[in-house]
Amino acid sequence: MAQQQPQQQQPQQQPPAPLRVMPLSLQSPPPFLQFPGDPPVEWPRWLHSFHTYLMAAGIDTLPAQRKRALLEHCLGTEGQRILATLPIPLPDPNQDQQDADPDNQPYQAVVDALDTHFGSCVTVITERHRFRQRGQAQGETIKQFVAALRQLATKCQYGPLHDQMIRDQLIERTSVPAVRERLLLEKDDLSCNRAVEIACQVESAK
Repeated sequence: MAQQQPQQQQPQQQPPAPLRVMPLSLQSPPPFLQFPGDPPVEWPRWLHSFHTYLMAAGIDTLPAQRKRALLEHCLGTEGQRILATLPIPLPDPNQDQQDADPDNQPYQAVVDALDTHFGSCVTVITERHRFRQRGQAQGETIKQFVAALRQLATKCQYGPLHDQMIRDQLIERTSVPAVRERLLLEKDDLSCNRAVEIACQVESAK
């Protein structure tokens, strides 16, 4: 009687190793304030870019001390000098642990101090100056230009003249001479929306 061959055991398949998501190598935002003077980008917008960079690079979960160091590094020379003069409170050891994360306080305290300083530095005069200096960039469409003007005008407190100021800035600072020439033919009751409509028509006809 033939002997039965022992059955060979099939090797067990190992489960696939979990994928490791490596932090991306992304360029950090430009320095917030490298030299004395007005920041090239307003603080809330720059801070939003910085937080977006942290998340996109996969380093938003860094310990608070490292995030603080990274923030200070990205502030630029003049930004670092200003930060060194700001009063930054130390973490409160008696604070309720459920209300705040003590491990995040070193970073958040710096952000709060910068919010207070640069938020209070911006005046209506400064915002209106930025608005008047804004011209249509090379390659920028009429709609993109007007959208940027509307964003800037929100902090200028123009009141009832809000739309008129945007209309006038479009006429004054467009980079398309044909648009300016066409809009100057209109009457004084030209609305901002109508001006944008006409400008887009001239732009598309080029």
